[in-house]
Amino acid sequence: MDFFMVELFVERLNRNPQEHVDSYVKQFNELLEQFSKFLPPNIKFISTNLRSQISQKEAIKRLDKKVEELRQTWDQLPKKDREYKLLRAKRNVIIRPEDKGQENKIYLESALAHDAFSSEAWADETIPWAFVKDMLPIGYSYTQGWAIHLRSCVSSTINYWVGTGALRQKGESYIPTILSTNQYQEVKGKIKMEKISLFDQKFVNLQQIPIIKS
Repeated sequence: MDFFMVELFVERLNRNPQEHVDSYVKQFNELLEQFSKFLPPNIKFISTNLRSQISQKEAIKRLDKKVEELRQTWDQLPKKDREYKLLRAKRNVIIRPEDKGQENKIYLESALAHDAFSSEAWADETIPWAFVKDMLPIGYSYTQGWAIHLRSCVSSTINYWVGTGALRQKGESYIPTILSTNQYQEVKGKIKMEKISLFDQKFVNLQQIPIIKS
């Protein structure tokens, strides 16, 4: 399984500093190594980065071209669609103190950039990943038909990068889930942190896991 990373777009889409994204990628690859220890011989985890196939400058240039096209038709979208796209942007984009009074403009730019990214207008035959023969792509619910839609985990569609992972107890079973901020607030009184020993000690934040008691 190839985890294909398009992280070079994240700062443009969500205003998340590149150094934070780089740290995420580093830790993600370290986690792949950890999980690989538990795989059978016929399964392998690897990660591929879009940066190996196109420069960030060129990718953003293609993205911005699509953004301007979408900007021209934004006001023609149904009101409920615009509101949904802006709400989604608010969940992901970073707002800083100096942005006061500019929030709506920032949300719009993020929404347009996200739609431009999802359109894959930045991809062409020069990017092998986009046209690999016999590839079986798996994506999340925001993809537009090019991939098999897979939830963030078995019981949640919340974006894992803005949510809190937990195990929900159901009888004798534990079901993985991802909680939004509101969902977390609703159940935090039922959460108990359980220590685990699955990961190396260097993964400080993975030495315990939230359990939602039934």
